[in-house]
Amino acid sequence: MADNWSECPRCGSNKVQSVSKWLLSIALFLSAGIFIWIPFLWLLIPIVLVLSAIFFVLAFFAKSIWQCQDCKHTWPKS
Repeated sequence: MADNWSECPRCGSNKVQSVSKWLLSIALFLSAGIFIWIPFLWLLIPIVLVLSAIFFVLAFFAKSIWQCQDCKHTWPKS
């Protein structure tokens, strides 16, 4: 949890977690490595790597968000 923690605006739960803005970029990059083991998906590797690079650059401009672990509601950090 971060210093400016807040409770969920939807359900009022205190089970709130900060979500990494790099998560999608990292997940796409790692999935390209998985495609190496599946021959017919080799053609997707360059596409997935380009997408992960785009999401990596966009993550610099994205706002961080909170996510409630009970109701899965997300909202921007203030």
